Amino acid sequence: MTKALEILLLKASTAQKRGNREEAAQIYRHILAQIPNHARARKGLAELANGSAGTIGQPASQPANPPANPPALQAELDQLAALMRANDAAAVAARAEALIAQYPDVAVLHDLLGGANLQLGRFDAAATALSHVVRLNPDHGEAHFRLGLALLELRQADQAAAVLARAAQLLPDNPRVFLNLASALKQQDKPEETIAALRHALAIQPDFPEALFNLGNTLKSLRRIDEAIANYRAAIALRPDFVMAINNLANAYRECKRLDDAIAAYRQVLAIKPDFAEVHYNLGNALLDAGRIGEAVGAFRHVVAQRPDDARALNSLGSALGQANSADKAIDAFRRAIVQAPDYAEAHNNMGTALLDLGRIDEAAASYEKALAISPDYPDAHFNTGLIHLTRGDFATGWPLYEWRKRKTHPVGNRSFAAPLWLGEPSLEGRTILVHHEQGLGDTIQFIRYAPLLRERGARVIVSVQDALVPLLAGTFPDVELVGDSFAGAVDYHVPMLSLPLALGTRIETIPATVPYLAASPARVARWRERLGSHGFRIGICWHGNPTPLNPGRSFPLDMFRGVAALPGVRLISLHKGEGEAQLAQQGDGLRVETLGPDFDGAGGAFMDTAAVMTLCDLVITLDTSVAHVAGALGVPVWVALKHMADWRWLLRRDDTPWYPTMRLFRQDSPNDWPSAFARIEAALAPLVAERQVA
Repeated sequence: MTKALEILLLKASTAQKRGNREEAAQIYRHILAQIPNHARARKGLAELANGSAGTIGQPASQPANPPANPPALQAELDQLAALMRANDAAAVAARAEALIAQYPDVAVLHDLLGGANLQLGRFDAAATALSHVVRLNPDHGEAHFRLGLALLELRQADQAAAVLARAAQLLPDNPRVFLNLASALKQQDKPEETIAALRHALAIQPDFPEALFNLGNTLKSLRRIDEAIANYRAAIALRPDFVMAINNLANAYRECKRLDDAIAAYRQVLAIKPDFAEVHYNLGNALLDAGRIGEAVGAFRHVVAQRPDDARALNSLGSALGQANSADKAIDAFRRAIVQAPDYAEAHNNMGTALLDLGRIDEAAASYEKALAISPDYPDAHFNTGLIHLTRGDFATGWPLYEWRKRKTHPVGNRSFAAPLWLGEPSLEGRTILVHHEQGLGDTIQFIRYAPLLRERGARVIVSVQDALVPLLAGTFPDVELVGDSFAGAVDYHVPMLSLPLALGTRIETIPATVPYLAASPARVARWRERLGSHGFRIGICWHGNPTPLNPGRSFPLDMFRGVAALPGVRLISLHKGEGEAQLAQQGDGLRVETLGPDFDGAGGAFMDTAAVMTLCDLVITLDTSVAHVAGALGVPVWVALKHMADWRWLLRRDDTPWYPTMRLFRQDSPNDWPSAFARIEAALAPLVAERQVA
């Protein structure tokens, strides 16, 4: 409940108890005009219709027949009542303060002064006046309530909780008392007691949207997301235009990855309040999470249009533009953010990443340095600096910095185990070490090569890989025990898979690159040999990976293969499954890609059929995705089309890679320039195809 609404209800309640029926009715009608289903206002009007009344000098908890006020004071009180009806809180406060000098022990004057100051936002003065009321009349429930409100505004949670607890004893049927007691308890970081107070409020008044909303917030803070969602939805059912409840419902949906529901709820808020910048911002983040990058850019642009000096929104806009492969525009947004907030470490870090995407490595490094100068322990900037060193081939500097990935905003490789982490020391002789996967399937296939090196050190080696990869990798290294995700046995040490290059001191010249270390299933190879036949120059292709916020642009149009398909005798065989597969139905003239049916890699583990088909191909052409690692580990000829600024593992300006001897790299000449990469692929492929035809 907003404080403005709380004060209106207090005014109405006070007017009602003092017999100012018309004033109370006007306030209740005003509230209902704004919130048609407001239960407390409806109840107040009903009570007025039943004839409740009183006098201005009679607090709610005072005896029914109090002593009469002196005639002179009663006349002053009547004038104060007129000022209250005129809603002139400043005049009420001034006159009440003057009268207190004459009548220092008249509780109603302090009560009027406190109420007026509360309405005026003078919370210190309100608290002082209302403290006098509860001193003079310890059983005045409304005064305790209002004093609690003032103390809440002053962030004096301990005192507010004590006063509101007393108000709850005096006014046990007033749900608003328990609502505000819950607020005080929340300020004290007592979530379970907060929940109890809110449930008490709802027991009194089940149709109390503010209590449902606050209960949802408290449950969400405890990560009891499903319960929070239920309470937000109940609040919204009572008040369909409760924008903060809808916004927080959307936040809860986003937290539990119900992104479509979150996006719909944010848009529901914006249908009610189109210029709610914070909700446009939240919507942008949800759209980013859902991979709807273009829509996210639009949402952040809306925020920036409303708040052009909002550094946070500019930074988010830059991040979205970066994911949309618009690095130049992203850099402009980051620069604008930094103008508004020069010490914004995240914006400096993000600008470094955008500069790196354009291949402006020295400038990127400088941006990361600025981020670290502002925030020396900023994990993302340390990690990104490590990527630059690895990209340059400076493994000695890069691997230690790569360990910062475990503390990043989106950490990886930081799974917790009872056994200590092993990073090269102590000796593994006679010990058991668990090597566990940490990133994508391709990373597991690439870095499992290190497991035999640990075996050479005398260790019993257990490697935990993604369950889907167990069939493919089974038997790869006979002396290594392969398990899935569920391993929970006792070990002496553990190590994340991508920490092994650091632990074993890998340099470019010492990368373990003996291939093949992966083998296809003979039974599957035989089955696919029969289905594929042996005619033509067979090229297995993949054109769509899994774009991530940290590695966008991992796809190119299937149409890029048109030139390859035009070479005489070439057969293009799709190795791709999943997102991007729909392009196969739109091939058009001159581009024919053979598909392998719905049973291709449909059962038995990831890449089992892929590996078999690859061994039957003359060449594999793919982008930077898991398919490339499968081909490289099999030792088959594989060409990889890379972004202009590729992932660190492919180093700089090389057309070969020390990781996979049978792999060849084809890089874009400039960002987003796939035609340049494929022009070189076609030029390199033409003589191979021609040679096959001659043979």
